[in-house]
Amino acid sequence: MAEKQKRKIYTSELVLYVIIALLWLTGFVFAILGVFAYNYGKLSNNGLYALQKSFAAFFGMKESVMDFRLWGTGVMLVAMIAFLIVIFVYSSKATNEVAAERRREERRRILEETDLDFSKEN
Repeated sequence: MAEKQKRKIYTSELVLYVIIALLWLTGFVFAILGVFAYNYGKLSNNGLYALQKSFAAFFGMKESVMDFRLWGTGVMLVAMIAFLIVIFVYSSKATNEVAAERRREERRRILEETDLDFSKEN
């Protein structure tokens, strides 16, 4: 069986994967904290619920609550979309490099054949 050729992994690709993973993990933590804030005891003396209210006030939403569940879900969605974009960009880059290398090899082979034909004539 032919062994499947692995594609090259770039350093910038790994760095982007780590950054996106940290972003996704941050969203996941926010979502968990949001679920915990609404299910833990009374909202009047709940520290996480108060944190949500102060988070909303920080962003200028005076009389409302910025729900950590929604915030976390949004951050996770953005991270997943960014992850898909990075995969697409770097897989396209690797495919283009493999195609360029094949074209170079083909040109080199043709040049070597014509060089051998020319030397046989002389």
